[in-house]
Amino acid sequence: MKYLFTLCIFMVIPILYGQDSGGVKWMSIEEAEQQSKIQQKPLLIDFYTDWCGWCKVMDKNTYSVPGLASYINMYFYPVKFNAETHDTLVFKGDTLMNKGTGNRSAHEFAIRMLGGNMSYPTTVFMTADLNSSMMVPGYLEPKNLEPFLVYYTENIYKTTQAEAFNQLYQKAFYDSTYKPSDTLKWYSLPEALSLSAKTPKKVLVFLRTEWCTGCKVMERTSWGDPVIATYLRDNFYPVLLDAQTQDTITYKDKQYVNGGAETNQFHQLAISLSQNQLILPTTLVLEPTGNVITAVPYFFTPQDMEPILAFFKEDAFLTQKWEEFRDKFLARKK
Repeated sequence: MKYLFTLCIFMVIPILYGQDSGGVKWMSIEEAEQQSKIQQKPLLIDFYTDWCGWCKVMDKNTYSVPGLASYINMYFYPVKFNAETHDTLVFKGDTLMNKGTGNRSAHEFAIRMLGGNMSYPTTVFMTADLNSSMMVPGYLEPKNLEPFLVYYTENIYKTTQAEAFNQLYQKAFYDSTYKPSDTLKWYSLPEALSLSAKTPKKVLVFLRTEWCTGCKVMERTSWGDPVIATYLRDNFYPVLLDAQTQDTITYKDKQYVNGGAETNQFHQLAISLSQNQLILPTTLVLEPTGNVITAVPYFFTPQDMEPILAFFKEDAFLTQKWEEFRDKFLARKK
């Protein structure tokens, strides 16, 4: 099972600790489309109306939070769109207008983006290529907006449904009753390989950084899930590797360091293990000898990670296609 993936080097500022940008720097949809041709970023579109009270509350309580505003300004093209405007606009080559005659008639752009579900406020997220969108209706306080921002900036949408990630995000950061499983012990890579030399098991390496929010969610919920934690403990030597660590690490009789003068540089070992194609988070599966079997990039829920772990633990990757194994695994779990 092979994955093609690209080097990911953007720096994500933790949402609650960003610098004060003076609020969200809203732009028109035409400006956002033009800017996306210069530098691609996802779009955040806030659909509102002049009479919508909750829209005003969201402006005051959510979009005015300094750290949140800074994060949006840095990683999105933010658009505030009056769903009942009578202005004519051009988007993706189409001329769109408000053809209604009443005071509360909806603009064609709003109708298109909201799929005819004209409730306000509604937040629409568009991927950087402007080819896919997702709408989140209703008032969103900061903690409810945060996961959807991370969902797009860290490409979690490529592997995981939005609501599934939202639930895990809330569990990881806001559910005071949630406690990750304490059955899992993380090793350093040298420790794991030393143990594997005595009692052979595959080694699982989870590449993360302190600023990668999706990494933290996955660490606390996917790896913290009791079923996953127990399976890892019994069948792998799990390694937690900070891709930006300043430690010198010995791997296969060679020393690896972080050669960057800046703290945001990636460690040589993280780059080597991912074959110069680092995405965060990434899960690596190594043979007991330390050779890399595969790299599984991006975020995965515990339910999605379970068959992946079994695929390698059972050596099914040697004889079966991934899709075939996954379908059989899920069928036997029922």
